[in-house]
Amino acid sequence: MDTRKLVSLTLLCMCASMLSGVGAGPAEPSPGQTPLELVHSLADGVRRAWVGPPAERPSPFVADYRQHSWELLRELSRVPADEAVRLVREEKLSVLEGHLVEIAMALKERPTAWPALDVYYGMVRVTRALTPVSPEPMAAHLRPEFLHAWRWMMLCPRPEAYGEVMPQTASRALAQMNDTASLELMAMVFRWSFERTGHVSGIWINAALGAYPEDSRAEALKAAFRCWQYARSVVGQEVLQDTQRARTVSEEETQRVLDSIAAWFPKESVRQTLEKAEGDPEFAEFLGKVRDLQKPKAE
Repeated sequence: MDTRKLVSLTLLCMCASMLSGVGAGPAEPSPGQTPLELVHSLADGVRRAWVGPPAERPSPFVADYRQHSWELLRELSRVPADEAVRLVREEKLSVLEGHLVEIAMALKERPTAWPALDVYYGMVRVTRALTPVSPEPMAAHLRPEFLHAWRWMMLCPRPEAYGEVMPQTASRALAQMNDTASLELMAMVFRWSFERTGHVSGIWINAALGAYPEDSRAEALKAAFRCWQYARSVVGQEVLQDTQRARTVSEEETQRVLDSIAAWFPKESVRQTLEKAEGDPEFAEFLGKVRDLQKPKAE
């Protein structure tokens, strides 16, 4: 985790430490796993909720992974704030694990923000059960206190509260909040979901990336580039689409990912970013492909 993120987590943990006891559960985690083991287990559970179980193990439902991950997150939120900072400073955590520690400390600090989202979007889910459409985030829920809850909803939505469509709502909320720290998480979710759903995941992730404000759009294009690179890297490979069948990733899928990038990013942002990408030939080539797709057919 870089210095800026460590400072952010330290400040968050200081607030969490002062507010511990305000609905956050006991000050210490229950016996069992160490804090580091909790982080590792939580990261694996979040990833498994997207990619499925190891081939040699029985296959639980996605909802089981999500529910178990929620329980692990609550357990991690009971870790003392100073121990959370130590974990990030001294242990070699992955990018995902670093984010999860930060999310857990936000849950400790602001436990009431999460139920507010549960109630509203859970109600939306029930009223739209017959036509499951990802709802737009409410303006009132785009305040800073909801930031980490949105990150969690994108990574591992609670099945009983949100359902399958909520990562899309969460990604749009994070874009509207201009949360550039979530760009790496969006690229991560793209990699996980691409194997399961193919180019469909590219559509909703790139829709969110293209919704970032103008001052962050070059960074968002970089994230879209990483998504496209990953899709290309698995062309020809057989991936497990669900517990019953596998599919071979095709070139057509990667082209559709590129099509969705061209559809969701404004042309002017692509042009301006391309003009400044001379030092990165691979990124420039990608931007050139996007720009060509955005040109009118007559050209």
